[in-house]
Amino acid sequence: MNITPNDLSAFNCTENYYKTIFNNVVYTDGMKYFFTNGGDNGAYWFLDYILFEILPKCGDEEFISIEVNVEDNKASIKAHNGNYNYLYDQNIPYTDLADGTWKFWIEIGECGGKSVRVILLPSEH
Repeated sequence: MNITPNDLSAFNCTENYYKTIFNNVVYTDGMKYFFTNGGDNGAYWFLDYILFEILPKCGDEEFISIEVNVEDNKASIKAHNGNYNYLYDQNIPYTDLADGTWKFWIEIGECGGKSVRVILLPSEH
């Protein structure tokens, strides 16, 4: 299934938080839907990309906004701190995500009584 950015607008809030390989990072229902259905074979590669590329370069920022602009199977990925202080900027030569602008946030939250970074859709905030 290859979803579009508009398909994610139906998500608001979340009922579940999903663990990553890092104890201090979780993601929401909307992100699970994106990771499972984005592109031709899912987009779990983007979860790895967030964990191993974007987060290490963003340091201890409390809020990170990520935009993935896709056109003709190429992507530009940018991350900023909410004040448009860009922390990450990279071009990807190939993706099977649908064309459009995909937006994601990472913010500090609480899960299971501990402080975590939450990867979410803006509509889930």
